[in-house]
Amino acid sequence: FVSKCTLFYSQTVPVRVQGDVSDDKGNISGANVLVTQSGKTVNNLTTDGSGKYNFELPLGGDYLITVSKEGYVSKKFSINTGGVPPEKATTQFPIIQASLGLFKKVEGVDYSVMNQPLNKYKYNSEVDNFEYDTDYLEQMLAKLGAIKEAEKQILKKEKEKEAGYNAAIKQ
Repeated sequence: FVSKCTLFYSQTVPVRVQGDVSDDKGNISGANVLVTQSGKTVNNLTTDGSGKYNFELPLGGDYLITVSKEGYVSKKFSINTGGVPPEKATTQFPIIQASLGLFKKVEGVDYSVMNQPLNKYKYNSEVDNFEYDTDYLEQMLAKLGAIKEAEKQILKKEKEKEAGYNAAIKQ
């Protein structure tokens, strides 16, 4: 009986994750948030009316979270809940805040870099908390910047074509 009570009271506490999904016009309701582990679905939810979501992850796993909505470029981030020392397994860690913005697809732009996680979170024993890999995020933001520049160039060419067409119509 004593050992069963000890097991009950010393269960690990899940890692809580929350955030919101938005675009350049505001929050996006109904965006899909898919949580997978080794390719298997762990959780599948949608953002609420104000674009918010939340879920919990058990310790000891490596998870990929994909946020998507029809017509938008999907974004991914990963959370590794391993590496927490056994004596810290019952600690309630601060909530991981993972908010992100989606953007509409532009025809002709290569979005293949978005197949990788944009951000990676993991436990850092030095600060006794979960945090994201700042160097990795910086690299991914540079790649995202290149995508945004490619979008600008394509949209600029489309505007120039339209202006040329309108000028030809006037003549």
